[in-house]
Amino acid sequence: MTNSMKKAIGVSLAAVLALGLGFTPMSATAQSGTSDTLVQGGFSLPRSHHYQTYDAKHGSYVDVGVDSVPGRLANKEPVYDRTAQVWVYHSSTGGLNPMYQTSTAAASSGNQGDWQRIHGQVQSVSGNTVNFKADDGRMLTVDAGQVSGDIRSSLAANEGATLIGFAGASANQFRAQYIQKDSSDPSRGGTVAGQASSGSSPAASPTTSVDEQSWQRIHGTVNSASGTTLSLKTDDGRMLNVDTKGVDQGVRQSLTNGENVTVIGFYRGDQNNVTAKFVQKDSSAK
Repeated sequence: MTNSMKKAIGVSLAAVLALGLGFTPMSATAQSGTSDTLVQGGFSLPRSHHYQTYDAKHGSYVDVGVDSVPGRLANKEPVYDRTAQVWVYHSSTGGLNPMYQTSTAAASSGNQGDWQRIHGQVQSVSGNTVNFKADDGRMLTVDAGQVSGDIRSSLAANEGATLIGFAGASANQFRAQYIQKDSSDPSRGGTVAGQASSGSSPAASPTTSVDEQSWQRIHGTVNSASGTTLSLKTDDGRMLNVDTKGVDQGVRQSLTNGENVTVIGFYRGDQNNVTAKFVQKDSSAK
């Protein structure tokens, strides 16, 4: 038997042993998940959702593919889930949203409980309590105190929605962290709230009426900041009065005149008044 034949047999045996031991190529384990979810690097990301990041160079939010999100999160890059209307990662909101962690990663980081998604219909809303009928017929009493007040107040009876949060103390109780309305869920025939076709901050409508339920992303320059009031000169030349009571105090107090920022929130009354939920400084969007 020649040396070349021995070498070939050795390689074949090694391949057979590898198969017998259940070895798989690294590329096969790099990412997994169902057709609806990308699971990679400890992150679990719905493929149907619309993700964005901030382009500081051009002063606008831009769309990014779901396949690029795990790498961005690993680099601690701010990523926003426009579909769910929450940050996937942002330093001003506590870092990584546990909603996007796999159960293994959540357990290792000390998060308690398993995140659940329950689809159904809103029955009624009273303060922080939502009465909800799940698709499986269960009637749930939902504590929605952690849900954005703007989302909570926009819920209507018989409206389809998805609860995202944790089971309560009993089978008919639930603690919601987020509520996604079908009307803003593309996977259920809805459209993304506040989405601009160009990916940049949407210019105000020439009409006086505004949609107070749609998220707005408005880039501009701080004209002045005092207490919980911000005067913003937008990139299209408008002067906005911005209520910043809902913005992190540390971010609010760090704002300086002439600084470029993006205000994320809702119009109130007309196109000159905005209630901000986040203020993203260009200097921190890296």
